[in-house]
Amino acid sequence: MKKILFPLLILLFIYSSGVRAQYTGKDLPPPVPPALKLDNMFWGGDIGAYFGPLTQVNIAPTIGYKLSSRLEIGLRGTYLYFNDEVDNISTSMYGGSVFGRINITEMIFVQAEFEVLNIASVDFPDARTTIDSRFIGAGIRRPIGQKSYTVLTVLWDLDESIYSPYSNPVIRFGFNFGF
Repeated sequence: MKKILFPLLILLFIYSSGVRAQYTGKDLPPPVPPALKLDNMFWGGDIGAYFGPLTQVNIAPTIGYKLSSRLEIGLRGTYLYFNDEVDNISTSMYGGSVFGRINITEMIFVQAEFEVLNIASVDFPDARTTIDSRFIGAGIRRPIGQKSYTVLTVLWDLDESIYSPYSNPVIRFGFNFGF
């Protein structure tokens, strides 16, 4: 029995160590992350102004990416100038936001957005503070070219802070252009 068992153990050892030596997992090339497609990127924004005893000017550039035909994400910068002649208040507000859109149809979408603005402090003169706004809403997109759209968005500020420069609903009109 010892004469048969010893050679079998040696064969089993050689066979098993040879199998492990054939594949270590290190022979595979490293995974390549998917490349961003320039065709999926879009840019644009909106510009708004209101003049009178209460003056407000808004500039908001946007850049985004289509993750799929239904899902878009993006970044939005915001600059607001506010002048109230009645209360003698003049200030600038600036910040940015991140947003996500789900396209319901080719023309209709829903949007969620988180924005942070740096504003003049109401409580402390000559100081600035930041406020957060969380928006949710819907919009309509109309083509004006092969990769260009007008965009009308109606959003609701869920926080509605007393310091917020917005009043509900927040209505935006702008443009998106594809690369």
